[in-house]
Amino acid sequence: MIAKEFIEQIIAKQQYQDYVELKDRESIGSKTFDMIVVTSHNCARCLEDIRFALNHLNKDGMVVALGSCPANESQQSMHKQGDNWVGRTWQAIAELMQRPQPSVVTVDVDGGVSIIRPSKNKCQVNLYKPGSSLLWWDYKKNKDSYLNIMDPNIFLKTLKKKRRRKR
Repeated sequence: MIAKEFIEQIIAKQQYQDYVELKDRESIGSKTFDMIVVTSHNCARCLEDIRFALNHLNKDGMVVALGSCPANESQQSMHKQGDNWVGRTWQAIAELMQRPQPSVVTVDVDGGVSIIRPSKNKCQVNLYKPGSSLLWWDYKKNKDSYLNIMDPNIFLKTLKKKRRRKR
């Protein structure tokens, strides 16, 4: 499964109507969305974009961060290398996993898709250091707990259909 198909399945199951890829914050303004897709590849920028996006969600909405599961060390380098480069998004997700909120689940498809919701983090971890200081060997050894990895089909089964208000 590729990330685009997975996101389309979430949109369909949740009956989302308002979703956007965060390209620049000014275009969002004060609008809110059911889903905001974040594609930042730098840890600090990704965290900033996720915080911004969480403040622009509709009730029951979610932020989706792409590129959170690099398959090898070169995919997560600081500088873009090839078409499969995902950067350091995984460090931002590991940073979020240390906090009581938001909740985070990562599905290991197509470079990784992390789903972030403004609710209690039931899988909080204590890494004793910021996500940006984590190294590749930290990721390889602790990927499942750092990112709260879940099978994509199981994740889709956990979704509840969103109730739409009549207009």
